[in-house]
Amino acid sequence: MSTLSTPVSDIEKQAISRVTRRLLPFLALLFIVAFLGRTNVGFAALRMNEDIGISQALYGFGAGIFFLGYFISRYRATS
Repeated sequence: MSTLSTPVSDIEKQAISRVTRRLLPFLALLFIVAFLGRTNVGFAALRMNEDIGISQALYGFGAGIFFLGYFISRYRATS
């Protein structure tokens, strides 16, 4: 049985290690910030809907538009 893997050079291993050490903490921080933002929007909805007089359906529509805009901006950034 043959394997299709190619040997990885030391330079490639060093590059992968360096990228992993620098990129993963930054991505973890971004994940935490995004999670806190979504959580805060959810907590704000508890009082905001009542205070400004909107229904849950209207809030859901607004949150959906926000998510759609976020998705489009992420998609365009990676293209």
